[in-house]
Amino acid sequence: MTLAFLVFALMEATFQYVKYDTAEFRVPNKKPITLEEFHKRVLLGEALVILDDMVLDVTKFQWEHPGGTWSIKNNIGNDISKYFYGGFTMENKDFYPWTHSNDARRLCNLICLGYIEESSPERIMRV
Repeated sequence: MTLAFLVFALMEATFQYVKYDTAEFRVPNKKPITLEEFHKRVLLGEALVILDDMVLDVTKFQWEHPGGTWSIKNNIGNDISKYFYGGFTMENKDFYPWTHSNDARRLCNLICLGYIEESSPERIMRV
C-alpha cells in the first residue's frame, strides 16, 4: 500500500512539473519572412499561419489538430495568437476559450518556417 502511494505521488509530481514547465518558443536559424511574402505564399496555396511573430506551416498538422481541420483551415493566412492563448474561441458562447499546452508549444517549434520581419498586427489581414 505504501509503495503504491509513493508511485502515485511520484507520477503526480512528474505530471505537475511537466504541466507547468513552460516550453519556450524558439526560431533558431530560421529566415525572416516579410508580410508580403507570407501573403503571396498563402495565395499560392501554402497552409501558413502566424503565431506571435512566427510563421507556421500547418499543412500536415491540420489533419491531426485535436480541434479538427475546420479550425485550422478557417485561419490559414491569419494571426492565430488570440486563439492559441485562449483570448477567443471559434465556437458558440457555450464553449470556453482553449489555452494550448506545452506540447502545442513544442509542436509550433517543429513546424516553424521563420519569423515575420515586420510584426505590425494591424498589417496582418485575412487573405
